[in-house]
Order: sequence, then C-alpha cells, then structure tokens
Amino acid sequence: MHIRRRFFLLFLALCLLAASVVPAAGGLSRLFPPDADAYDALCWAQEAGITAPADCILSTLGSRLTLKQAALWLHRYAYEPVPHSRCADALPAWPEAARWYAPLHWCAEQGLVAVSEAEPNRVLSRTDALLLLRRYVQGWERRGAEAEAAPEEGRYVDLPADPEELAAWRWALTEALLPGTTAYTLSPDKPMTRLDFLCLLYRYSRYPGAPALQCETEYGLAVRGWQRKLLETAELALGAEWVDDAYELGEEGIPTVIDCSGYVNWMFTYSGFRPYEDLVCKALWNSETFEHVLDRGKYEEGADYLARISDELKPGDLLLDHDPESGWHIMVYLELRDEGLLVLHSVSGLGVTYSLFPPGSGYIKRLHGVLRYTPEP
Repeated sequence: MHIRRRFFLLFLALCLLAASVVPAAGGLSRLFPPDADAYDALCWAQEAGITAPADCILSTLGSRLTLKQAALWLHRYAYEPVPHSRCADALPAWPEAARWYAPLHWCAEQGLVAVSEAEPNRVLSRTDALLLLRRYVQGWERRGAEAEAAPEEGRYVDLPADPEELAAWRWALTEALLPGTTAYTLSPDKPMTRLDFLCLLYRYSRYPGAPALQCETEYGLAVRGWQRKLLETAELALGAEWVDDAYELGEEGIPTVIDCSGYVNWMFTYSGFRPYEDLVCKALWNSETFEHVLDRGKYEEGADYLARISDELKPGDLLLDHDPESGWHIMVYLELRDEGLLVLHSVSGLGVTYSLFPPGSGYIKRLHGVLRYTPEP
C-alpha cells in the first residue's frame, strides 16, 4: 500500500508539474488558436537556448509582452551579439546587471526600436512586435521583408494606415507568419503576449520558401540569424577548387577557384554584408572588419584552447589555424560536437567543403585565434 501511495503521489506531482509548464489551449490568444504549433514553438525556443525553463511557466506565457522580454529573446535568437557603446548617452540609466540590459541596448543601437521608445517595461502591441521582427530581418538577415499586398488583406477592416506598420502586417500575412483566421479584424493595437511572440519567432525561424541547406540535411544543423544567410551563400560555392592566392568566378559570380581567405571574403561580399574589391585578402586577422576575440594563450595547447572557448563560439565565427610550415588557414565555425569540430572552408586537395575534424586533429592542435563579424546598423 505504501509503495502504491508513493507511486500515486509521484504521478500526481508530475501531472501538476506538466500543467504548470505546458500552456493550456484556453490560454492562447485568438492570433494563435489552440490548433497552432504553440507547443512546438516552446520546445524549439528552449532547445535553441532562446528561453529558459522559467520563461515557459503557464502563468507567465499569457502575460503581456514587454519590450525588455522581446529584446532578450530576439537577442538570443541572434546569438547574443555584443552591443557597441555609441548609444549609451542617449539611453535611460538602466541597471547594467539586468539580463535585458545588453539586449535592449543592442536593439536600440541597431534601430530595431527608437531610442525614445526604449522603455524596458513598455508593453508591445501586435504591431509593435511585428515591427521589431521586420526591422531585425531587414537589418540583420538581408532577407526580403516586403509585400505589395497580402492575400485577402481586403477582408481585414483594421489594417494600420501608417506605411511602415502596414508593410509589416502585409509581410507577416504574405509569409504565413500568422495562422489563418476567419475573423475580419487583426486587432493591431492589442497587446502581444509572450507566447504569441515566441510562436511568431518560431514561424519565422522556419524561413518560408528558404532553400534547404546541406548542413541541415547532412549534419542536422539549424542555423538562424544572419549566419544562415551567410551559409546560404557559402554553399553555392561547394566543390570549387582551392588554389593558393588565386580565384576565378564562374556563372553569376560564384567561385570555381578560390583560396581560404578569398572564400571568406566572397561569402561576405556575395551575401551583401561586407563588400570587398579584392577577394584574395590574406591579412584577415589584421582587418578592421572582423573583431579579434577569444585569442589563444601563449603557452596554451590547441585542444585546451578549444575546450576553453567552446561555450563562447558562435556559428559564423572565423577560426584561424597557423602552421609554421604552410602558413595561415581560415575556416568558418559551425559547431563543436562529440565527434569533432565542424567547419566550412576552402582547403588544399578538397576545395570548398564541410569538414568534421575529430579530437586530436592537426587543425585543432594548431588553432590560433577567433575572428568575429557583427553586422552594422
């Protein structure tokens, strides 16, 4: 009897715990009806490190979305870029210890929110949330966020008159970021809930109409942010031949011959992030375009260095490898997994390719430093 009672109490506790973290269907707003993919959105957000477990408690998911919460999640979605300091004097005196300080500072300096409106506790309407996401897309991912007219937009009687707000709603409707509804109103001024915003971000993360990447199908990666746009470009040149200090461009400007640093420069140029006149640019580690981060210690072994910086690496970082005999080599970091280090690069003998270096590989032993690119506002 005691054993049965203990099992029953354990089962009851698990049920209560599940009820506290899984949103009830009645708690979803009309924008995201009960048959929407809210559960998938919550699972995705936690797996991607966008939310913490405490963010997904039922009692808070239905709460109104504040600017500081939206900024925090969007900042994590973008792999937590470090904000610069040029907006510091214009922004309110926020406590730097707050976890939303850097995200909100970043949103303001990137123009995702007006400095005059960067009040942390400001409640965002559905239109405000769409504007925040669309500005991010336009500024950071270089993706089309335009639509002449959304399908069946004439059925809605309350589309905003403001041009930018109207464009944001047209884009969201056209890209199916919002679920279908039989209602004739969008309620653009209605407060957005935390769950609504996570669902919106989740739908966008699946990139309607975006091509499937080899790194997704072959390696199971799920890269987001501007880094995905970079990889979409980078994969166009897979198979190009490596020739030191040379390059040749084929149809539509895609390399047929390219060395490692030229390949990196081409990726950023062709993606529209940073134009270069000369694709063969050996001195990347001295370039002002890329920030020196996570340098290796003078007496540190390469494997120890990689283990030390593993939690700080982000997809799209540039790994510098130095061999005293053959010189410098540069690779695009993608992921550190149990079986090794996954990179994309142009390398002698293979050309442009993905490589998975096992622990103990010479490329890991010779790691020298890390460069990082941050899109400008």
